[in-house]
Amino acid sequence: MAKAGPSQAVLDQLVPIMVETGYKYRKKNHSFLRHTGPASQEFIVLFDGRGGFVSVTGADWVRFDKLDALSKKLTGTGIHHVAGGGFAQTGVVPRQYDIYDSAYASLTPKQKGAVDPALVHPQERVDAAVRFIVDTHERYVVPLFDRVNSYRALADFLLEGLRGGDVLFPQVPHAIPMALLLAAVLGDDPSEILAHADRCAPIYTGSDIRALVAAMQNAIRQARPEDLLLQ
Repeated sequence: MAKAGPSQAVLDQLVPIMVETGYKYRKKNHSFLRHTGPASQEFIVLFDGRGGFVSVTGADWVRFDKLDALSKKLTGTGIHHVAGGGFAQTGVVPRQYDIYDSAYASLTPKQKGAVDPALVHPQERVDAAVRFIVDTHERYVVPLFDRVNSYRALADFLLEGLRGGDVLFPQVPHAIPMALLLAAVLGDDPSEILAHADRCAPIYTGSDIRALVAAMQNAIRQARPEDLLLQ
């Protein structure tokens, strides 16, 4: 039987580790998915094999499926991801790990083809890649997932982001309508969100924030109380 390539060798070790922490593995996108309360948490492993030299990085996202469905129902526009991003966006250093031995990186494809694959992607670097992913998950991803795991936590996260920004914070034109919808659902006063909308409108010229706010406010006003339930 042929030996597994470096990507599969990493996954062979990683999948059981992640499954043990409660994730379900989806082979199609090398993604790990689990649910905490209303939050869907997704951790994705991304491989780059250009030139036959494989590196690994990743991304993480938090979704609230019922909030997404409610937004679609009221406005026709969903809310797919509420927080997260790629390793580069979330400040992971280094943002990727090279599974290959750098001593071979300058070889042409023909030269590389003459080298034993076990030397190009040695086992010790496969093992180190697994440690890199697991460590990154623990240091960067778990804190985000723990922080944004309920509707109240999401509302606080959005408001905190509007006040001062956050590398994991969604773009303001998406965050403001989302925050307004959550305020309506939770019975919160939206005045601070609206003040941030007025402040941000002249800055984010690529989006008409005032129109987005007006559309969401109109949808909320027309909704019945039972339409704003997320149970």
